[in-house]
Amino acid sequence: MKKLLLSLGLLAFATVSYAQNLSLTLTLDKMQINKLTEKSSDELYFSVVEFPSQGKGSSKTIPEYPLYWSSEHVDKIANLTLWNNTLKPGQSAEVLVSLVEHDIPPWNTDDLLGAFKLQVMNKDGKLVTKWSDKNAKNNVAAVTGSSNQKTYTLTGEGGQYQLSVSLDNTKK
Repeated sequence: MKKLLLSLGLLAFATVSYAQNLSLTLTLDKMQINKLTEKSSDELYFSVVEFPSQGKGSSKTIPEYPLYWSSEHVDKIANLTLWNNTLKPGQSAEVLVSLVEHDIPPWNTDDLLGAFKLQVMNKDGKLVTKWSDKNAKNNVAAVTGSSNQKTYTLTGEGGQYQLSVSLDNTKK
């Protein structure tokens, strides 16, 4: 009987799985312009804000302020890391990504072309995601794709941009 209990105890111990950290990277795979917001060229940047379940939030612009990209060069913007972080088991984060058209203050403020939100959670070593859907308030006209790849069509200020993004997950 003692051997049986010892064997069951070892079996239970052997089947315990240890949850792993998840190293996550949100990447802009490509961006396409279907319609400009201005007659000649748009000046573009991303605003990325992270709200983690633990610790302090963060925000950044890509490229860093005061720089921006001319829409004439959008075809060269690819494989761009928008956000990355490592989540321990039980941790989560919300990431808000906005595409903004830069204008010169004070006469004209920057224009929101569209925004999407990604919620990620490390649930016992498994990635749980929730991507935002079509939302007129955030200028998102359409969303297509699979669980870790999405294409967002952004339609703010009369323009139309398509962002193809992906989330990569590496266990650590």
